[in-house]
Amino acid sequence: MFPMFFVGKKPRLQNAHYLHRQHCEILPDAHARIPIESGKIEHAIEEAEKHFNIVKVCTLCMPPKKTTSQLREAAL
Repeated sequence: MFPMFFVGKKPRLQNAHYLHRQHCEILPDAHARIPIESGKIEHAIEEAEKHFNIVKVCTLCMPPKKTTSQLREAAL
C-alpha cells in the first residue's frame, strides 16, 4: 500500500494548490481535497499537476531537508 497524499481543491497562497500527507495538521476536509495514492512525492506532485496548474508541497507535513551548512548557520 502506498502512502496517501491529498491536494487541496481550493487555491491558497500565490494561487497554489497544496499537497499534503494524510496525517497533516492542516489537511483540508474530505470534500475539499483530492486523494492521490503514490509511493513517491515526485509522482504525487505529477498527479496533482494533472488537476491544477500550480502545485506546492505543504512544508508543515513535508518540511524541506536542511543541508549541513544550513544547520551550522542556524546553530550560530
